[in-house]
Amino acid sequence: IVNQLHPTPAAEGWLDAAYNSLLGVCPESALHSGHLVSAVLKAHKVEHIFCLSGGHISPILVASEEAGIRVIDVRHEVNAVFAADAMARLTGTPGVAAVTAGPGVTNTITAIKNAQMAQVPLVLLGGAAATIMQGRGSLQDIDQQSVLAPIVKKCFAITTVRDIVPSLREAFQEASSGVPGPVFVELPLDVLYCPLDIMVEMGLCDRTRRRRLTEAEMRRVVVPEEALRAGLDRQGYLEALRQDSTVFLRKQAPNPNPSHVQAYLGVKLKYLHGNSPVLNLDAVDCSPLPVQIPMPEASAVSQGQHSLPPSHSPSHPH
Repeated sequence: IVNQLHPTPAAEGWLDAAYNSLLGVCPESALHSGHLVSAVLKAHKVEHIFCLSGGHISPILVASEEAGIRVIDVRHEVNAVFAADAMARLTGTPGVAAVTAGPGVTNTITAIKNAQMAQVPLVLLGGAAATIMQGRGSLQDIDQQSVLAPIVKKCFAITTVRDIVPSLREAFQEASSGVPGPVFVELPLDVLYCPLDIMVEMGLCDRTRRRRLTEAEMRRVVVPEEALRAGLDRQGYLEALRQDSTVFLRKQAPNPNPSHVQAYLGVKLKYLHGNSPVLNLDAVDCSPLPVQIPMPEASAVSQGQHSLPPSHSPSHPH
């Protein structure tokens, strides 16, 4: 059965991508994109997420825990997918598993193939190397989509924060529509982590802990956008933090990168996080898309009936 899905929200086109890369506003925010993932999971009535913890997917697990979704850590990635498979069969809701990049994804192949053959709706969330480092020898960086494409209904490669919600909504729709089955959603590091974390890696900021903050560093503290919207100044923001909380500092030393590299990194940051919906999460539509189960035409059913050979009752010996 071929899925005949109605048009769904899709990734932005090249014109929108160009606009956000050049004119988009990248907030100095400490909110990561795991909150978008957990919002979609809650809207789709997901109550459990099975995983094997890894740095690539930490924002997903943290946000899911905060949203009241039970995070169940296993000891091998294949068991996370088997458990998500079982949960889908018991509840009728697509099962969700989250695994880290590279070997974390490849370890799920047996269970993903099992879900495909058993026609079980399942969403596999896989971490990935940062988009800017893919193909350059980054930690656990492999072509995951080529590995999984033959055994899932569809692969989703998310490249900006703005794509997370529409891609996940479509992933859940795809998993349950037509012949149910598994789908794979790839979420890179620089899409999941917060803009300030990415700015640290780009050499634009420094990072420390609240308890280690010195008097000299106080003037360099970056007050995140969400704190400013809450009416907090620098002192109020620091007082609201725990002693082990991360604090971001404006860079004191000049950026060692050449000017053309700095320009590229600035455009890349806007492309990834420009006009991010994380700060306006309540306004984001995370509701499920309609599941499409195409039914055959009556003429096709009649034709199929006529093509079957007539049945005969077995003869009984006298």
